[in-house]
Amino acid sequence: MIERRVSDPCVFVTAFIANVLAECPQAALIFERACSFLTREREAGGFFRYWKKGHHGQYVPLDVDDTALGAAALGKLGRQSDNRAVLLENRDPHGMFYTWIVPSRGRRHWRLIGRDWRQAFAPLRSRQLFASGRIERDDVDAGINANVLVWLGSFEGDDRVIDKLVEILRGGREPSCDRYYNDPFLILYMFSRALVGRSEEARSLILSRTSVSPEAPAIHVALAILVRSIWGAPIDEDWIDRLLLAQQPAGEWPIAPLYVASRERRGYLDFAPAPEKVWRVGSEAMTTALSVSALDRALAGREG
Repeated sequence: MIERRVSDPCVFVTAFIANVLAECPQAALIFERACSFLTREREAGGFFRYWKKGHHGQYVPLDVDDTALGAAALGKLGRQSDNRAVLLENRDPHGMFYTWIVPSRGRRHWRLIGRDWRQAFAPLRSRQLFASGRIERDDVDAGINANVLVWLGSFEGDDRVIDKLVEILRGGREPSCDRYYNDPFLILYMFSRALVGRSEEARSLILSRTSVSPEAPAIHVALAILVRSIWGAPIDEDWIDRLLLAQQPAGEWPIAPLYVASRERRGYLDFAPAPEKVWRVGSEAMTTALSVSALDRALAGREG
């Protein structure tokens, strides 16, 4: 989204959109088609990686973010994924989930090789990517942890993840807590999905940050509506009108960056601002899914 637009087929975008539209009845057909794609892309044991199978891009290992989003979407249709034990083992000393699923990290991880022999070469194939410095083998990212929390629900040690996310909110560190998700509005949305019903303090902190300026892009208006609807808070009628007016002639909402390729790590769950030339990734489809879901929630039961 800086110098050129690239059509890049990847699992992540489809899994993200499927989760956004899962509770939107009018998008049921799109949701089911997305889940059919995810079923084809799911790897042994119920795991996913960023790019689709056969993609020409650089090899990337399995990761907990795509796995959680993909499994959560398929779970809505009753398609179970047997990845829980491996995910729960994929945690650091603070109880947070590592982003990357590395076969050598734990004894259960070796089962991945038993299910798919190609995983035996994952450490070797990942070496170039980790050596590039753009990502690290032991990455831990807060937005990604929120997505995993949504998928796994309650588990032993979930309080440690919850406490860490609330701590980030207390410090107002939403813009810097994740290597890839650098939009604070998107982080508030992800945290809301993970923490609703789990933390009243999070509710107060998040709702205090959902105001949108008159110049805010449509995607921020959509995310603000979604966040407030998740917590059962009133939605500004003006936001609904603004979002409706932002729809483009062909039916889409304006493209906006949802995540960046990478950011430099400054500390634990702390990343520097994204460089000017780093890849910023988004699509009209992702913005439109968020906008449709926001309007569906905001207009439910409303006359006219």
